[in-house]
Amino acid sequence: MIRVCSLIAVAALTIVGCGDGSPSTRSVTDGSSNGGTGSSLSPRFCSMTLSGAVSGTFSCDLVMGVWGSEKDRGAITLSYNILGASGLKAMASVGFVGEPATKTYSNSDADANGGLNVVDGQSVWATVTGKSNSLGSYTMTVTSVTPAETQPNGKSYRVAGTLKATLTPAAGTAASGTVTMVAEFH
Repeated sequence: MIRVCSLIAVAALTIVGCGDGSPSTRSVTDGSSNGGTGSSLSPRFCSMTLSGAVSGTFSCDLVMGVWGSEKDRGAITLSYNILGASGLKAMASVGFVGEPATKTYSNSDADANGGLNVVDGQSVWATVTGKSNSLGSYTMTVTSVTPAETQPNGKSYRVAGTLKATLTPAAGTAASGTVTMVAEFH
């Protein structure tokens, strides 16, 4: 079985998310009002709704925009680690050239470099852009970008907006069908 992992550069750190557990098609609900970490980048409100092969509504752990000066690349990342009984994980990272801006980003953009996934045990649904083997699609509309922290090699931002994506089964996993991901964050 192939494991699908997502790597996201977050300023000088790397966040890695890999799925494990048992495969299933399920519906779960995270009843918390905000899964924020309490940091300056924790969302005031963030909700993700999944439908299709996996369904449920969740609060997010992290929403942040980042930019690295060395390669002039930016990304906006939403992370949902629905732990406990469900074990479900979801992540969206939309990459682009330049700093995060108030605009609409799409998998069809020339500089698109996104990775979105839902991991449920051995099943993985994904949207991958910026590679010859692209999967799925996404549109992220950013309505607000506020600088949060500046480091020698880049910046982090609070961001607000919406995301809609269609994720398809990743090769080598137990996934079937599609998952629609809709998120609102501010």
